Amino acid sequence: MSFAKGSLGAAALYYASLGWAVFPLVPRDKVPLLSKAKGGKGLHDATTDAVTIAGWWTQYPDANVGIATGAASGVVVVDVDGEAGEAALAQYGPLPATVESRTGKGRHLLYTGSDVRNSAGKLGPQLDVRGDGGYIVAPPSIHPNGHAYRWATAGTPGRAVVAPLPETIAHRLAGVVGTIPAGSEPTRSTALDVVLTGTAEGGRNQALAEYVGRLLALGARELEVLELARGVNATKFRPPLPAAEVEAVVKSIAAAHARNRAPRVIGPASDPQLVAPLAPVDAEVFDAMLAKARRPVDAMPTMWPSWNRACRMYGGGIGLARGWHVVAGGAAGSGKSLIALNLTAAALRAGHSVGWVSLEMSREQLLLRLLGIATGKKLRDLEPGPSFAPDRFEAARDELLERMALADARLWMAERPTRDLATVERLLREAIDAGCRLVILDYAQLVSVAGAKLDDAMRQVSAMVQGLAYRHDVTSLLLSQLNRSTTSDRENAVSMHGLAGSSALENDADQALLINTNTKQDSIHGKTFDVLLDKNRHGPLATVPVELQTQTLQMVEPLTVRAYHDWTEKESA
Repeated sequence: MSFAKGSLGAAALYYASLGWAVFPLVPRDKVPLLSKAKGGKGLHDATTDAVTIAGWWTQYPDANVGIATGAASGVVVVDVDGEAGEAALAQYGPLPATVESRTGKGRHLLYTGSDVRNSAGKLGPQLDVRGDGGYIVAPPSIHPNGHAYRWATAGTPGRAVVAPLPETIAHRLAGVVGTIPAGSEPTRSTALDVVLTGTAEGGRNQALAEYVGRLLALGARELEVLELARGVNATKFRPPLPAAEVEAVVKSIAAAHARNRAPRVIGPASDPQLVAPLAPVDAEVFDAMLAKARRPVDAMPTMWPSWNRACRMYGGGIGLARGWHVVAGGAAGSGKSLIALNLTAAALRAGHSVGWVSLEMSREQLLLRLLGIATGKKLRDLEPGPSFAPDRFEAARDELLERMALADARLWMAERPTRDLATVERLLREAIDAGCRLVILDYAQLVSVAGAKLDDAMRQVSAMVQGLAYRHDVTSLLLSQLNRSTTSDRENAVSMHGLAGSSALENDADQALLINTNTKQDSIHGKTFDVLLDKNRHGPLATVPVELQTQTLQMVEPLTVRAYHDWTEKESA
């Protein structure tokens, strides 16, 4: 049994594949659906069995998803409720990055661990713990207030690592007072001290996880750590943990340690240089690749089928994958911003939120063009002038907003921001924090980097945008000017070497689109020309024939006009 992408049933099956036991909740509520009155056992029905889970959500497709915490799933959850909860959490010092979801009024922080009981207020006001015998409501469930639970951008399971429960929190839960000063980092010897002085039932798993983590951080090999962990378990834990559980803890913490040591991207020039360690390629590496390949393709369709087909690997031939950085280049007035606006319309149609930082056009200019592209209304009817039709403007506005609401997509735009690099980066980060799947910067050469020449400035801009996309698992589009003196390296074609300012724009890009106005000619609806996919790390190169329909500013492949208009309205007479 399969479920539609993004559905509650699909989410439940995915969580089960991670080893988290799930069960259905009443739609738009937190109460177990399968109560005793319905022949069920509520929380105690939680399972990872795919057949059972598929049966539940086939019968109850709108059921919210519950995840059993504690030993059932190997996760302990800290429930932070509002400002009071955040203030209470701050006393436990800097916490490690981990899987995190956004709830109706706060957030859930997921950590590895067991032998932790539920508690309310033990950590502080509005700061609860869900462990053995507890559960949480998981995304994309709907809160009773209508708010949708969602994973934090940088804390989505499968992309972020579930960290061990922090020592400061574990000690408070275990009743240890004064061992670790509130608000300070644990010392290197803390975990060792707790283990060697003996640990009773209720804190064994967590103490072992912290001990293993400290040994790995000091450079011990996994096999050495396993032998030490077995010895500690046999001599210091009362009673000892099962041997299989000790092995599982060591393997899990070692894998997380290896992943966290390897930096994923070089940051902006102002960040420290990160050096990736040399690591062996073994079965675990291929197993991780296999697990990722088995997940449903999470790609964002573009407006051009030829472009979509060229998006291989994690684009799946569907569209742009998360983490990809795309550069679109063109001469002045060639249509760079229109490509970005057409991609915006396609993203919104598919239910993906978009964040725009334009250093060239105002928000009104962008939105006016987007109305024509997204609805198929003639631009002359929407803009001030002799043909302006207020009723058509209102109809286009209502149509776009209604389609965005139905697709659960939002659009964020800055209004004429300052052009310094720090401001641009802050705005892009705000768009990502707001849940945007696609972020757009228009355009690179307008960003001001104090004291830097053009080449160095472009390296910093490119590294910043590409780094944000990779670290936060979103797609980025950076628009770039082509030099006026751009040369051609093949007949009727522009070249990537013409990207103004630096080869970094080309080097950092997963894909590079170039507008080739040399092929422009008149068509029935407007102008036709080629857009070259001139670099593609994830598939073949391509030449996309594009028709710019001048009355609506839609950019379509001529042979796919009918398909494109399945969503947009036909041009009015």
